[in-house]
Amino acid sequence: MPCQRPCAVMLLAEHKHPAQLIALAATALLLLSCHPERRAEPICMPGDHRDFRGRCTTQTPVHLLPFRAGYETLITQGFHDPDSHENNESYAIDFRCSEGDPIVATSDGVVWEARKDSMTGCTDPTCGGQANYVVLDLGDGTYAEYYHLAPYGALVEAGDQVCAGQVIGICGVTGYTTGEHLHWQLSDLSNQSIPVRFSEIQRQNGIGYPTFDATYVSANKHTSRCRDTSYSTLPEGAFVHLGVVLEEPLPLVWKKGASTRTIRGRYFGSSPKVAVYRSSRDALERRWFRECVKPDAEGHFEITIDWEAKAYLPGFYLFMIMGADDNCEEGGEWSWSYRMRLDGDEPARRTVPPSLEPDRGALRMPE
Repeated sequence: MPCQRPCAVMLLAEHKHPAQLIALAATALLLLSCHPERRAEPICMPGDHRDFRGRCTTQTPVHLLPFRAGYETLITQGFHDPDSHENNESYAIDFRCSEGDPIVATSDGVVWEARKDSMTGCTDPTCGGQANYVVLDLGDGTYAEYYHLAPYGALVEAGDQVCAGQVIGICGVTGYTTGEHLHWQLSDLSNQSIPVRFSEIQRQNGIGYPTFDATYVSANKHTSRCRDTSYSTLPEGAFVHLGVVLEEPLPLVWKKGASTRTIRGRYFGSSPKVAVYRSSRDALERRWFRECVKPDAEGHFEITIDWEAKAYLPGFYLFMIMGADDNCEEGGEWSWSYRMRLDGDEPARRTVPPSLEPDRGALRMPE
């Protein structure tokens, strides 16, 4: 709906009754305040929630730019860039920055993982697993990811609470990159990137999505107070695509000494059993451990898992629940797994040499 400034003025002039004037004055204020270039109807992108008529009901998340207020940056790669922003990086964004420039949090969050020990960066794909990075869990099932940080340029540790605008890293050229920049993306629980808007861009054009080769100025100011973020959880429907519905959400961070849990749910598939599959993300050889049970006649099941019973060490793990055959082998296949973390007395730390990592470090899911 376009701005209707002249119409509002005419309506006020035509009505003399006080009650009508008050109501019309309120309407006029709303109409007069609209930006001439701003759309009243939201712009939908793939990933936005829509109602049965195709109208947006929930817009994509809004973040601040990942630089200090006043910093000017250029978008050097945007959504669906054919050079490298494909598949689970389809909605990634590359921001121009210079080595040594501060990188700040785009939202409040808790650090899921950070790496700072890489000294390597090059234009060859062999450097694909060499980037330093910070990953923030935003507590709502989304993760803000910051890549190509400088050596020792990740300034936070797993478990740290950070606020929007807080410096969390330093711009660099580690990993597979043609030059200094920040690779940033917002991902969901399945490690797929999702669309995002930025507050500064939205104020500028009323839409908020970043545009390739456009320049933007950050308004991201650090505040001393922010939301105390809890780690995200796996919702009841996390495995529904495999025929499994949980009775309650599952944590993604487990603590030694409190790592035993009974998982309850219902299975709607045709396999004779239901299995929980777990594997160390950082192991040299992928080996899946499993516990499985036969569901009852209505599909209800209970499986008790204990991380420490199998001598699991603190670190990062891959996790999946699905149907299984009588021997507890897979009842199907999957292309990605949910990522979990087992903490000891201190938050989990990286222990695997970077040369053993697949592309994009630890966050690439197995085939």
